[in-house]
Amino acid sequence: MSNFYKILMLCSTFLILLQAPLCAALEWQNLDNSQQAILAPFSQKWSKMNEKQQLRLVKAAERWRHMSPEQKQMAAERLKKWRSLDEQQKHAVRKRLGEFRKLSDDEKARVRSQFKRFQSLPEHKKQQLRERWKSMSPEERNKASDHHKDRNTRKDQRKRRERHRQ
Repeated sequence: MSNFYKILMLCSTFLILLQAPLCAALEWQNLDNSQQAILAPFSQKWSKMNEKQQLRLVKAAERWRHMSPEQKQMAAERLKKWRSLDEQQKHAVRKRLGEFRKLSDDEKARVRSQFKRFQSLPEHKKQQLRERWKSMSPEERNKASDHHKDRNTRKDQRKRRERHRQ
């Protein structure tokens, strides 16, 4: 047997052995007590889930464990709101999230900044903006969105030039 095949077999065996602890770690009885407590609603269907789902839930449990009480309350409220959505609304949210994930880091930062600015507005102002947006036709929305993007692009270019001068 050539050295190449020996190395290939060794690497393959190593990779298989690395997978085994991960699979075993995802068995319900191998989760620690806090993970089981957090994931209790999934205990009955845990063995029927695929590894990807289980791993995602274990990671979520770890995030939950390290959240402050205020963060946990906010997350619980968001989950409650999510569960109240119908399938069409959930699909729309997933679609927007997919679009957001495709944005560049700069564009994501801009969206987050705009969202924070919107959140800081008084409630009556937010409601006015929502109503104005809802009353627009799709064409008007696109035009307003394009105008806003162009304005932000120009603003970013000015900031870069100012930083470059300094």
